[in-house]
Amino acid sequence: MNWRIETFGGLRLLQGERVLERFRTQKSALLLAYLASFPRRTYSREAVGEMLWPDEVPEKQRNRLRYELSTLRKLVGEDPFHAPDNSLIALLSSFVSDAAAFEEAARTAAKAGSPSEKLPYLEAAAALYKGDFLPGFYDNWSSAERDKLEQLHGDTLTQLFLSLDSLGLHDAARRVRADCIKHFPDRALPALRPAVSSGSTAQAVASDAARRFHGREAERETLRAFLANPSPLLTLTGMGGIGKTRLAQEAVRGAKGIGRAGGIPIIALANARDGDAVLQEIWNALPDDSDVPAPEIRPALLEKIVRFPTPVVMVLDNVEQIPDIAPTLAALLSDCANLQLIVTSQTPLGIEREQVLPLYPLPSVNALALFLDRARSVRPDFAASDTGRNGDVLRAICDLLEGIPLSIELAAARVSSLGANEVLRQLKDRLAFLASSEQTGREKRHSSLRAALSWTTDLLSARSKGRFGAVSVFAGGFDLSALEAVSDAPPAELLADLEELCRYGLFYPRFDSGNGAEGDESTRWECLEIVRDFAETLCPDRQRALLQAKHATYFADEGNRNAERSFGGEWRETHDWLLRERFNMENAIAFLVETRNTAELLKISGRYARLLFTNGFWEDCDRLLQTVEAVSPPSDADAVDILGLRGAMARRRGREADAERFWSERLVIQEKTNGGTATFDTLCDLAGQALDTKQWDKARVYLRRIDAVADIPAFRIYYYVLQARFYHEQGDGEQALRFVEQSFASPSSEKVSVDTTLYRDYYVASIFREQGGKERAFVVLQNALATAYEARNSFVTARFCAVLAELWEEDAVLEKAGIALYAAQKIHTTLGSRLAAKSVTQWLRFRQKATDDAALSVLLDNLSAFSWETATEMLLEEQTYG
Repeated sequence: MNWRIETFGGLRLLQGERVLERFRTQKSALLLAYLASFPRRTYSREAVGEMLWPDEVPEKQRNRLRYELSTLRKLVGEDPFHAPDNSLIALLSSFVSDAAAFEEAARTAAKAGSPSEKLPYLEAAAALYKGDFLPGFYDNWSSAERDKLEQLHGDTLTQLFLSLDSLGLHDAARRVRADCIKHFPDRALPALRPAVSSGSTAQAVASDAARRFHGREAERETLRAFLANPSPLLTLTGMGGIGKTRLAQEAVRGAKGIGRAGGIPIIALANARDGDAVLQEIWNALPDDSDVPAPEIRPALLEKIVRFPTPVVMVLDNVEQIPDIAPTLAALLSDCANLQLIVTSQTPLGIEREQVLPLYPLPSVNALALFLDRARSVRPDFAASDTGRNGDVLRAICDLLEGIPLSIELAAARVSSLGANEVLRQLKDRLAFLASSEQTGREKRHSSLRAALSWTTDLLSARSKGRFGAVSVFAGGFDLSALEAVSDAPPAELLADLEELCRYGLFYPRFDSGNGAEGDESTRWECLEIVRDFAETLCPDRQRALLQAKHATYFADEGNRNAERSFGGEWRETHDWLLRERFNMENAIAFLVETRNTAELLKISGRYARLLFTNGFWEDCDRLLQTVEAVSPPSDADAVDILGLRGAMARRRGREADAERFWSERLVIQEKTNGGTATFDTLCDLAGQALDTKQWDKARVYLRRIDAVADIPAFRIYYYVLQARFYHEQGDGEQALRFVEQSFASPSSEKVSVDTTLYRDYYVASIFREQGGKERAFVVLQNALATAYEARNSFVTARFCAVLAELWEEDAVLEKAGIALYAAQKIHTTLGSRLAAKSVTQWLRFRQKATDDAALSVLLDNLSAFSWETATEMLLEEQTYG
């Protein structure tokens, strides 16, 4: 599955439903944008290092570049780079950026001849430009690129207006002209032409749009090279509906050949079922009406081809269903040295000297241009109705169609009766919607996407077809371990089936590099989501239920295992696992809910919910806990973890009464089942909230109860910190410090969990600060910030940032204070925590205060483009912007 890099209006990395907006450092974000802006280009590492760190010496540039490349590998969970050697680097072609697509669309429009040829690419470019390029990045390259792209945007709008106006699409032309004048007031644009109703103009626009070919430039160049050289066979491969036939037609359009009309014959073989039928269809396509008996067709055909004065080129369309096609064509090519065949097949033929050219989904700019053209072919005024105002709608439509040309054409054909917005709504059920309402001129297997995929799966072996349906149980892909867990077959059999599915273009492998370490590569198999939708229809309900049960069991175990790894300090690994398998986990939990498997659901939900919670997926955590509560109200001991998390979620969102209710219910259950030390953590939660809300009497009661059960050394640390907080709030600094020192001197203080350490450090730093130990407070807070960040605990990271910001502001270290306040408010507002309003107020106050400091104001403006991770990384690296 391709990655989309959005650079207009802010930097984001998207793959399907996965969205990454948080980059570990500002330089990793800039590196990604830089490499993505020039696709298919290989860079000197030395040049990249000089661009990113112009003031550093070469050795330091190389070291920093290695670090940032590793950072990006960890972020995406795979290796996005191609490195021919140690001196070169390039971004893989599966990573595409909107800026590169925008420029490609503008270049294609510039090379086009007529206004109607320019139009779809000018509209695509206008739809892609959603705002300034990399706002907030002010390095030399970003600034120059932003200015260049802004100028190109102005040129695009100007040309779009002129094209629309010349084609008589006056409403759309009027809107584009107004938009251009608004953003580029210095541009001189001619007035609109008088509106003239012209049916012939509309018909010409529709006719051009219906037949225009889009994209596949590299593939067309390969075909041109094939035709210019004496190669015998080129096979276009790919899944049904990917555009093999249309590309073959485009490749030979206008060329002279042996066909009946003097052109290159395009021979449709969808109805052929054996080699004899293939030879008959080839003979029928040649300009000879003589009646040749079937046994004599082969020698007659050979004679005609061999005697033709120039190389004979033929297109054989759709041969994958013919069992003996390979030996038939191999023999024909062997006997006819002057024969060249372009063949379309969903799988390679395996013939000697065969050149295989696989086709993949269209890039976004070509997909968008194709949709616009085909929509206009059925509705010539389409641009006047939808394009421009609804660029987001058109991009969303093309995202759902996943670059499959057949899907795009089928959806665009419905625009005439539904409009773009309704097409988008109907695509919620893509398989049902993507069918032709007009069967005229379209083969049955291309009348719907379902029919095209059915044709493909009917060619699979029975075992692979069954496997295809079975793997639809996975969401977002799977590895071999997961597949083995839901299958009864041995690994060798599973791999053979996967290879067959990959040959037919239904699945494709993705190679993950893990942390980028040598030898750490793993393979994951993925497919287009629309293909997965179809695969589901091939899996019988009873079999699917069994597969879902195995899938749920496997991922429940994986969820528990990764929760344990996270608690054990493997934060980065479990964070990456969570990003990869989040959707598989959602499906597993949904199945447990559907089947009312309460025991397994409660077993996984508490641990997995905590993993979501600590990694900042609060909304997901909320939904999970609410779902579990609806299925099985937490009234027994198995629900203790869930009630604890419900309380923590409520507390962090400022719902103190709800938090106290959840924790009190949890305490009752604990006292009934285990009592004693089992109640410790709940009592600490209740005591901490009582201290936060200044309910001193409640706090005293809870502290006495904690003292009675805190008979484990690690528990005493929590108790000492709570007591220190209590005396600190009461104004007794001496007693507070005494308990603080006890918390550090505890025998188990070096063996406590990360959560305990962070809890202690946050509160004792405040006490140190107010009791004259400011230097010690700094040390504690900075170490704790690094730990919280590494643990991916965004809420706690924000709290440490806020406290450090106060200290830095007091010491006039304003750049760091601003970065820390930005990170804190970014986290709290994203999470919707109880501290969101307060953090935003602090941030705005600081920004207002900084208005007299020009350099600081620029820094603060720049921060708006960064994630909280990038800002925190800047603090940890002891760097300021730039």
